[in-house]
Amino acid sequence: MIWDRGWGDGRALNTSIRRIWKATRYRCRVHAPWGVDMQSVGNTIAHRSADALQARNNVCTIVCSNMFLSRWIRWILSASSRLPSKHTEVDRRQLEATQRLVDSIVENLPDQIFVKDATSLRFVLFNRASEKMTGWSREEMIGKTDYDFFPKSQADFFQKMDREVIASGKVLDIPEEELHTRFKGTIIIHTKKVPIFDRKGNPQFLLGISEDITEKKQREQERIRLLTELEQAVKGREHVLAVVSHDLKNPLTAIKIIAFTLAQRVKNDSQSLKLTGFISNTINSTERLVRDLVDLASFEAGSLRLEKRSLDIKSMLEAVSDLIRPMAEQKSIHLKFNNEEGQGLRVVGDFDRILQIFLNLLGNAIHFTPKQGSVTISVKPNGDAVRFLITDTGPGISPEYLPNIFNRFSNTSRKGVGSAG
Repeated sequence: MIWDRGWGDGRALNTSIRRIWKATRYRCRVHAPWGVDMQSVGNTIAHRSADALQARNNVCTIVCSNMFLSRWIRWILSASSRLPSKHTEVDRRQLEATQRLVDSIVENLPDQIFVKDATSLRFVLFNRASEKMTGWSREEMIGKTDYDFFPKSQADFFQKMDREVIASGKVLDIPEEELHTRFKGTIIIHTKKVPIFDRKGNPQFLLGISEDITEKKQREQERIRLLTELEQAVKGREHVLAVVSHDLKNPLTAIKIIAFTLAQRVKNDSQSLKLTGFISNTINSTERLVRDLVDLASFEAGSLRLEKRSLDIKSMLEAVSDLIRPMAEQKSIHLKFNNEEGQGLRVVGDFDRILQIFLNLLGNAIHFTPKQGSVTISVKPNGDAVRFLITDTGPGISPEYLPNIFNRFSNTSRKGVGSAG
């Protein structure tokens, strides 16, 4: 029995022998061998000094003069190892169950899990996902270093990061790094490295968790490629529309001048005057359509610019009235402006864009309102903003079309056919 010399003369037995005896004395009493009253012997040993002490290297060993005493000590130690206490056995089983659970979790995680010795940086743990990712088995990896499997440049980088993690004591997140594999070539992985210390704060291990992001990276690169191609296509379309717009404006302007000249010559001919007015309105609508298409292309290309300035609401509505009134008069539609609450108010915005919005909304309202109907524009202050309301006496929009009112080129009057409105 091992004994510390700090006990002095050895008049009291080591605490561990007392504990062993107390835990097994019932067993000793029932199954005592050699025809000896082991209960009495045990009590004697537990409460009296040993027969002799032999000191060696600051450690003392019990020397028993009685053969039965010596055999009893050997037997009691043997019995204690064969017959653990009930609580110890339960704890051992719980520990083993917990260990099996942890092993199962690590083994079945979809990401690579590896552990390296903090000093030598040799692999000491390698899960199933690691084998699948790298192509090397754990039997091949355990006890080896990065230099045994990966190119020197990669191994240098891996171990440099490992040393930094161990030195700093902090978790390191590496969003992207290359990994040479046995069968799949080079892949891209996302790795986190975690230092593990003992109770005294000394580094013991390095835990690594890696996810194969090769496919995710490829999808991202493909998405960027497609987005770049789309942006180029949009810019190309914007250029084409700009050219078409420029080419269309010249003949439209010429037709507009001709219509104005004719209108001056046929002032006394109501029928001819009506026709020239129709020509002018058609040209204006065509110009707006071309402008809308160019603006849409510019908006999608991200090159549409707004020229904001302070605008007087009254002047803005007068400009809207001048442009839209001829269209309303053609259908005998009464156009009404309610601006009593907007007197003296100003807004900040791009005049041309606001005008464009008004013309689109009012054009639709006039188009779908029956003859002799009315379209009303109202102004309502709304805190720091101003709300414009456009109402008409037309049929309105069916409930099933309401979710689509802000979709581009949608039209409720013709199924499957869109428009630029």
